[in-house]
Amino acid sequence: MAYSIVLAILLLLPFPLSTKAETYSNLTLGSSLTTNDQISSWLSPSGEFAFGFQKIGTRDYLLAVWFDKIDEKTIIWSADGDNLAAEGSKVQLTADGCLVLTDPKGGELWAPSPTGAGVAYAAMLDTGNFILANQDGINLWETFSQPTDTILPTQTLNQGSKVNARYLATNYSTGRFHFILQADGNLVFYPTPTPLVSTGAYWSSGTTGSGFQLVFYQSGQVCVAARNGTVLNLLTSGTVPTSGFYQRAILEYDGVFRQFVHPKTANSNSGWPMGCCFQRRNCWKKRIPLSNGRMDLSVGGIALIKVRIDNSTSKFPGDGQKKHKNSTLIIIGSALLSSSVCVNLLLLLITYLLCGSFRYRNGKWIRPLQINQAKGMQTFTYQELKEATDGFKEELGRGAFGAVYKDFGLAKLLMADQTQTTTGVRGTRGYLAPEWFRNMPISGKVDVYSFSIVLLEFICCRKHYELEVEDEAERVLVD
Repeated sequence: MAYSIVLAILLLLPFPLSTKAETYSNLTLGSSLTTNDQISSWLSPSGEFAFGFQKIGTRDYLLAVWFDKIDEKTIIWSADGDNLAAEGSKVQLTADGCLVLTDPKGGELWAPSPTGAGVAYAAMLDTGNFILANQDGINLWETFSQPTDTILPTQTLNQGSKVNARYLATNYSTGRFHFILQADGNLVFYPTPTPLVSTGAYWSSGTTGSGFQLVFYQSGQVCVAARNGTVLNLLTSGTVPTSGFYQRAILEYDGVFRQFVHPKTANSNSGWPMGCCFQRRNCWKKRIPLSNGRMDLSVGGIALIKVRIDNSTSKFPGDGQKKHKNSTLIIIGSALLSSSVCVNLLLLLITYLLCGSFRYRNGKWIRPLQINQAKGMQTFTYQELKEATDGFKEELGRGAFGAVYKDFGLAKLLMADQTQTTTGVRGTRGYLAPEWFRNMPISGKVDVYSFSIVLLEFICCRKHYELEVEDEAERVLVD
């Protein structure tokens, strides 16, 4: 009896206890979901995809579509990442056929457009496409035609379609990169311009005058195709059986377009191994060496593979296992040391500090002035820093060499709707964090960003913006 109870508890552990999902073929008019309902999403017939609310952080919600049979619940589409929904928000397919997301007070947060008249039902399909259709089964609106940062097998994008990267891995607001299949047929990747900086494309398919659609075939290949279906430019070359794998291709927040696969029969927490990036054409935006690269000369391109360090499916007993682990560590360590710009900068900095303690001036070795003496900068003791950060109370971030704390109250920690106090853009052009231009909450991290620009200027021995540089890509230091 006790064994049966324990077994039942263990079987329940992998599943969320506070929310549920239901499988629907068609969602009738009047159907709705609320963030605090027990039923939090609508599933596709196979249960592989879900449409509903995903919790972001501690208080906010995102109306989204995701892979539901994977523990990560990987999001592939979202309604409005720039304007998250609060607790108690509701999405409803109204009696007149409108899909509307409202806040707890009934105010409209988002609605798809255009949908056209005559919506009879909604449905979450097994392709990952959420649709609004009429009585004849014709799609009047679909998430496949309004992508965010991800595309799926069977999805096609027509001329004028635009895909925006998210701001960060866990921040679904509009990011710094996007691509668009232009009206001239060319697929072009751009950095998203800011009020201070306008930039050009960093990659294009070279299909001007002939490109008609961006197609993600069921075989796993992503390409720019002509009107007659001819493949003009193959972005990814590998083929993957759709029946055995989940697939997605995403413009990630760093501006790189990547394809991922996930075995349907693997453990749900096994992660997304990376497939192929661009083939044949070089992305000159990415100039640092890429680690974990493997080349097959017979393919005519380069495939970048993300390999798990701890592969639980490959076990070697005894000394063989230790030797395998040691070899893996040696390979990984060599790749990191050979490709890390940070290590090179660190070595240069250490060399400068050790060898530059004395400088030769006017035929004599003299001791250089302290930085604070030469530049009028102030140094601080540990006790002064402790008092300034309120005992190192609020940590903003942590890296390989230390932590960053909120310092001296420099940031204007205000929300955009706090109109009692001036919240306009403040600071020097070129040193402002992106949050100022996106109507996002301002935190202490904006000061860290500004200080980082100054630090980069010291390290690189140049200004943050140099108009006289011939190469346009090198004019902006942090671009």
